[in-house]
Amino acid sequence: QIGTDSDWSKVSSYSTSSIAIKNNGELYVWGRNSGGELGFDPDTTPEILIPTQIPGSENINFTHADIGSNHGLASDIDGNYYGWGENLSGQLGNGEIQTYEEFQLIDTGGIQIDFVSAAGRTSGFITEGGSMRMFGSNDAGQLGYGEDAITNPNTPIEVNLGTELENATIIKYNSSAIAQGVLTDEGQLWVWGDNDYGRLGLGHADRTKENYYPNRVGGTTDIWTDFSHSGLNLYAVKDNKLYAAGQGDHNNIGLGLLNTANQFSMTEVPGVDMSEINTWQSSWGGFISIKNNGELWGFGGNWKGQLARSPDVQWQNTVNTI
Repeated sequence: QIGTDSDWSKVSSYSTSSIAIKNNGELYVWGRNSGGELGFDPDTTPEILIPTQIPGSENINFTHADIGSNHGLASDIDGNYYGWGENLSGQLGNGEIQTYEEFQLIDTGGIQIDFVSAAGRTSGFITEGGSMRMFGSNDAGQLGYGEDAITNPNTPIEVNLGTELENATIIKYNSSAIAQGVLTDEGQLWVWGDNDYGRLGLGHADRTKENYYPNRVGGTTDIWTDFSHSGLNLYAVKDNKLYAAGQGDHNNIGLGLLNTANQFSMTEVPGVDMSEINTWQSSWGGFISIKNNGELWGFGGNWKGQLARSPDVQWQNTVNTI
């Protein structure tokens, strides 16, 4: 368990940094802060070892939050949008290009925000109407393709994801540095981007141009209810079971200390009953979650202290059970 509190409602992480929201809407961060992803000046605060509030965020009721490699995003109960950290690729969406920016409210032109996602130097959010906007780095085709593909926009744009998603209602967008995915209201999971280690869960680890167009995960009868990209893995939920694909070197997939093989197709993680979990997010090399009783749990690699334990100490009871 991370800390002793039992009033967490949402949690998210990227690489070696984490962000979480409590039941009262308070926002907390911890981990590495090399680029300001935790909302503090990285020159004076390179890391935070316990859950800490971001300066300027104390009196806001947050509903969603996420962290990228060096930046963070959040939305509040009124649909407002916030960003902070590195902005060299326009990943904050505020029209600026800066090395580091403090926590700030960002104008969206009246668009109400329902969900945010940050990863690498790419960002996106879903509007209350179910459409998607993206901004930031497009070096691996993260922002869509065709005539609507724009290089590194620093303000939110509506992206073209192809005819099969043209009229879909998107309920979640999530990404790692160079792999993206969306979940529709019909339970279809679509992914695109780099496929190193088989991180897209498409049954192979080939790195071809077809990977940079949306590909549906699983068959037509698969109804996915949630998913998360992080690092070199894809995690997704179906029938209250957790599945994973991609790198296994650091016990990322939760198959036990002795099974570190890469998985190219979506593989069930043993011992995880998602009906016992309120909210969750993949981390760099693993999985972090809040159970229904408010406890914070995780599994996977711990070489940077991702599980809030001493770095490089691997815990058997956090590898394949919750």
